[in-house]
Amino acid sequence: MLGARWQRGGAVTTRLFLDTCVLVDYFAKREPFFDATVKLRVAQMLGDVQLWCSAKSFTDVFYIVACEVGSEDLQRAFYESLDFLHVASVDAGCIREACVWGWEDFEDCLVALTAKECRADVLLTRDASGFEKSPVPVMTPREYLERLQEEQGIWYVTETL
Repeated sequence: MLGARWQRGGAVTTRLFLDTCVLVDYFAKREPFFDATVKLRVAQMLGDVQLWCSAKSFTDVFYIVACEVGSEDLQRAFYESLDFLHVASVDAGCIREACVWGWEDFEDCLVALTAKECRADVLLTRDASGFEKSPVPVMTPREYLERLQEEQGIWYVTETL
């Protein structure tokens, strides 16, 4: 069963933490993954989910995507995304705890730790193998959307019929 929280007014919302690769897919419009990120955005717009990410991910996405998209356009997209992305900070305490956890991939460890700290219900990534020790359940955006459809009969359409 997918994690969900109750908000005032009885509406259900799930906290989804987006790994850097998912943000790259969104900002660079990378196919075949972009469609799933747009569906997550639709879910967020409908109030079904909250989308979270690490502040550190913005610098990583910029490094990866700026040449492809252009610095000015990417920064504009970042600015606009702050209207729908909740941004979790990475501080000295997070870094200390990640060092104690001692994962092989320190960056994945920080992502998992930050997801835990912001009380995410699910960590969405395309590289689940890097998160085998994650305290937060891990799946791909596509898996999450498929499970929503199977378990709750909810699906999101991004095309007009």
